[in-house]
Amino acid sequence: WVAIAGIKLNPNTWGPAQESSYKGIAVRPLGELESTSIVLPAGARIRNLRWSYDSRYLAFTLTQATGIELWVLDVAEAKARPLSAPLLNGVYNNPCHWLPGSEGLICKVRPEGMGAPPAEPTAPVGPVVESSQGRVAATRTYTNLLQSPHDEALFEYYFSAQVAHISLDGQVTRLDDPSLIRNVTVSPDGEWLLRST
Repeated sequence: WVAIAGIKLNPNTWGPAQESSYKGIAVRPLGELESTSIVLPAGARIRNLRWSYDSRYLAFTLTQATGIELWVLDVAEAKARPLSAPLLNGVYNNPCHWLPGSEGLICKVRPEGMGAPPAEPTAPVGPVVESSQGRVAATRTYTNLLQSPHDEALFEYYFSAQVAHISLDGQVTRLDDPSLIRNVTVSPDGEWLLRST
């Protein structure tokens, strides 16, 4: 795992290093005793469950060895299917939010053509200078702070994302250029996106 900016992340999946996840999903109509187990890949790690506005679909992420996929469950048919390859950026916050109706979801995805993560330099870029200016001062202790240019490069690498529209037929349309994105929220009418950086 990589520990950076107070977050521990899995560099293979672009998600949390220590994730809480579900292993399966079952659907049971109200008033009935029998439930239907949903067929998913073996060893499924399910997170980020979100109901569509009309409650016909349940979107969720499925963490694979190489990344995080977006899946959708058709509740009436009790069948789940993938909507994307393992391309979601789940490093920080839920990567997807529903659009109204059956228009799909808005998601944070990994930028295309990222290449390998920045390598740590073999020699320091410059001297490390710390000064207390002769007085004792209490210091807060935060974990995994950005402490070098390499940490900053890793932060920019793993936290960079693109906003994308993923339709219910699995078509991925990237909507912007890569940038540091904390969260993307959809307006209730689906006309606007609020992107927090």
